[in-house]
Amino acid sequence: MEEARELQVQIAKSFEEEASSRESGIAKTFFYNKALSLYSNIGGFTKKMQELKSKISQSLQQAEEKQEFKEILFKMPLPVEEFIKNYVNKLQGKKPEEILRFLMDDESLIPKKENIRQDIQENANQYPLQFLIPTQVYGRYGPIRTLSEPNEIFEYKVKERFNMESEIKEIFLCRLLERLLKDKLKIEDILGFLKNGDNITKNCYKIIEAGINEHFKRNYIASVHILVPQIEEILRTLLQNHGVTPASYETKEQVIEEKLLRGLIDESEIFVGENFAEYLRVRLLTEFANIRNKVCHGWMQSEEFTEMLSNALIYMILRLSKK
Repeated sequence: MEEARELQVQIAKSFEEEASSRESGIAKTFFYNKALSLYSNIGGFTKKMQELKSKISQSLQQAEEKQEFKEILFKMPLPVEEFIKNYVNKLQGKKPEEILRFLMDDESLIPKKENIRQDIQENANQYPLQFLIPTQVYGRYGPIRTLSEPNEIFEYKVKERFNMESEIKEIFLCRLLERLLKDKLKIEDILGFLKNGDNITKNCYKIIEAGINEHFKRNYIASVHILVPQIEEILRTLLQNHGVTPASYETKEQVIEEKLLRGLIDESEIFVGENFAEYLRVRLLTEFANIRNKVCHGWMQSEEFTEMLSNALIYMILRLSKK
């Protein structure tokens, strides 16, 4: 065992040496991450692991400064005005509450997971190689995991596409709400709809009201910070209203703990539907947008607090309020 441990240490050191010999920041990051993984498995190298984490962060910064990361951009025309015109025509003669109910029941405003899975499967059949090459997922301070199994890569690509389509849908949603608030809806209509919501407690409503007021003042940093935690609270109330306790018994500590956002979304899927549950996951959790953690832990960049994001949160809250 001691010889095996020493061999692993030598391999880890060789990864460090390989990293230091590379000019590319991305290559440095890759080999330092390999070394970090080995030291973590061996155990007893806390100081070395901290050193490597620092080097990974520096290597990523170097890669950015040298513009090693290439952003792939393509233009895609979005028929936003045509969509809004057709949508508004559907709402003719409807009262404000009926309009809001119509919006909440409209499944076309969120992506369909099954359709995306079918598209990705066709892609996998046509180009199988891209599902065999390991995919590295990066976080704030470097690589957070490597996907090597074909099924892992497949599921990652499904979520990647779902997130992209969600962002596109949010463009349409933002512009639609902007238009409706000009001549068909008022802020009082939205607040009234929420006040009568089955899953909105009095305390929750007071907080949401403050967030929505900040939204209409165009103070999106404030509105997003206020609204994000309330989605979690609404999900708890929704589960309770369906007879599900939003808590679990922790066997090791022998205590009852509140379920966190991921568990709440998973439990709620049967009530809110697969597509909307997946929408909440890819936008709020760590899979992609990670809005919940970025906001609540202070990682969010100031320019990311946009009208579109604030609108999307209001939409989530409206939709969850009466399920």
